[in-house]
Amino acid sequence: MLALKLQPDYADAHNNLGIAYGEIGSLDSAIEHFQASVRLKPNDSYAHYNLAKAYEIKGLNSKAEEERNIAANLGIK
Repeated sequence: MLALKLQPDYADAHNNLGIAYGEIGSLDSAIEHFQASVRLKPNDSYAHYNLAKAYEIKGLNSKAEEERNIAANLGIK
């Protein structure tokens, strides 16, 4: 979180914080940070993949599929 206080537009920090929130079950916060990461770094396949997984866990299947497709088009299989 310190990284984001120092540099709020640091996409990788948002992605990493999203992972941490996901691991403790705070999916809404995880999604918020994955969305920020995708917004800041739209060609990051891992951010799209992580957002897809969070959406899937929340039961937001159409959003998850959309993000999975983006991640696949960016190189994640």
